[in-house]
Amino acid sequence: MPRFGINARGLVTQTTQNAVRRGLAPLSGGNGSEILSFASGNASGTTPDGQAQGPMLHFQVEELQETEYTTQSNSVISRNTAPTHAISIYLPNELSVSYSTQYEEMSMGAVLGAADEGALAGVGAAASKLMDNAGRMVGSAVGLDGLQDLRNANQGKAFNPQMELLFKSVNFRQFTFNFKFHPANQGEADHILRIQKRFKYHMHPELEGAFFKYPDLFSVTYRAGSSGGEDYYHKFGKMVLTDMTINYAGTGVASQFKNGAPVETDMSLTFKEVEFLTKDRINQGY
Repeated sequence: MPRFGINARGLVTQTTQNAVRRGLAPLSGGNGSEILSFASGNASGTTPDGQAQGPMLHFQVEELQETEYTTQSNSVISRNTAPTHAISIYLPNELSVSYSTQYEEMSMGAVLGAADEGALAGVGAAASKLMDNAGRMVGSAVGLDGLQDLRNANQGKAFNPQMELLFKSVNFRQFTFNFKFHPANQGEADHILRIQKRFKYHMHPELEGAFFKYPDLFSVTYRAGSSGGEDYYHKFGKMVLTDMTINYAGTGVASQFKNGAPVETDMSLTFKEVEFLTKDRINQGY
């Protein structure tokens, strides 16, 4: 027997494998908050009281209260936050991390040529050499070859720009989590809706007069449950939710139960860290 009725196309829906379970509990450090948990029935199982077990992603929502900046090497000294709501969801099918840094290509020919000239003829000659080389490179870039370039071409030569890669910065890491929710009854469908509203609410700013109050931050942690194994996964820095996509036709067809709830809801969340990585943080497990 179907647990949730008949969809809009008249097809009987069977009990789904991914069950959504709810557990409400006070959150340490938060006032009037709740913990919402979703678990995959096959992957991790659920206890009768709804408390999820097994591997989970835990999203702790934190209200940003104050940020202290400095002109030192690390631009942010601290971010004062207060925990509010928390959400735990089963591990998605794709769970990966990417690291990237920024380098810039720069021609060292003009600089090095000026340095060589300066060693022999002083600063004045170095400046002249620098201007000459720079002008020649600019002229070549716009198609205005000088006599020296023509002479080099006649000899089958080309100016060596002596390119180098100069380190610029570290890119902020970005994470995308994709979840599929299959409600087995109306209570689970309502719970999915609550989760969606929570993420939408906390990713948007609050309007205070002529200013926006910053959206909330997220502290994401991997929780392995009783099996352990957290050390095999990377840590997350504090993040903001930048993109959220909800697909109400996850089955490929906009199928609904008799009360209008979608048979499957797909939710995609994209987070970006607000803290850059250094060797010290890598050694800490990030």
